[in-house]
Amino acid sequence: DLFNRVIENPGALVVGSSQLGPSHPKFVLPDLRSRLAWGVIYHLNTLDDDSRKDVLRLRASQRGLKLSEQALQFLLYHSDRDLRSLLGLLERLDTRSLQEQKKLSVAMVKRELGLP
Repeated sequence: DLFNRVIENPGALVVGSSQLGPSHPKFVLPDLRSRLAWGVIYHLNTLDDDSRKDVLRLRASQRGLKLSEQALQFLLYHSDRDLRSLLGLLERLDTRSLQEQKKLSVAMVKRELGLP
């Protein structure tokens, strides 16, 4: 019924996620498989370290932060590696940088992470 309603309403969207795509052999519901295969399917990959660095550089640049390669490397190797955590840390570092009126540095990253 949901898919029929979506088809009847051109502006409606259905967004879902799954570890298995509709064409995967273990996807056992044929009716649902055909309806899901009808739409656009994106495969999302986990970011590698270079891609994480690119995202952090871009976000830092958007915030007006200068993120040195050393600080970026330290940040990646001494904090949680998921993008949400990394971007949250970058936001906290931006706030700290403004509060302390200092440039973002490895020492500042260490302080934010509570490292000696």
